[in-house]
Amino acid sequence: MAPGSTVRRQVATRGYIFVPRLLSNESTISAVSQLGTIATLAGLDRVQILCPRKRADAPPNIYSGNFGLDAFPFHTDLAHWSLPPRYLALRCIRGAAEVATRLFDSGGIVHAVGQAALRRALVLPRRPVGGARSLLPLLQRIEGVSLFRWDQIFIGPATRTSRATCEAVSSFLAAAPGEHISLAERGDTLVIDNWRMLHGRTGVLTTALSRRVERVYLVNL
Repeated sequence: MAPGSTVRRQVATRGYIFVPRLLSNESTISAVSQLGTIATLAGLDRVQILCPRKRADAPPNIYSGNFGLDAFPFHTDLAHWSLPPRYLALRCIRGAAEVATRLFDSGGIVHAVGQAALRRALVLPRRPVGGARSLLPLLQRIEGVSLFRWDQIFIGPATRTSRATCEAVSSFLAAAPGEHISLAERGDTLVIDNWRMLHGRTGVLTTALSRRVERVYLVNL
């Protein structure tokens, strides 16, 4: 298992860390707690089970309900929240080597689209959060740390100028290959800086329908 200092250093440098077979005989809570402090978020289970689902079998408020077994586009988790969780961990319970998590550093978007345009761009959640639909910046600074939010389903541009910026981001990401990491073995764990990195999932073939991944959010590392 990677020491805490190694986890923090690599996530700070690369935006993520992959830890193979992390305490594979222990629960996700127990294993991931060795890497950081697990968050308790209102309305969400501490551990969420992610499994492939056909579009018709999933509700519309999750990605499977919009994309089914097709590839999931790049996004940041809970981008429609005023303060998305800082980190997330994906831990393999039942692996599928042919399915990969895609990762892309938002720094490439900032360079291509422009920091000023992204800071000015405002988006709205598709549905109210906590009874309100608050304006949210695509890019902001919180206590000296940059937070980039992106989701083509659950947030949308609030102004004409913001729409142009969002279209520029979408166009850029459409050609962005990203890095691919497969969670193939039980315990394989991927920790992602959710304020910096976008992630997605490749498509799922019928041979991988048994894939099971557990997700937890973390406050710090």
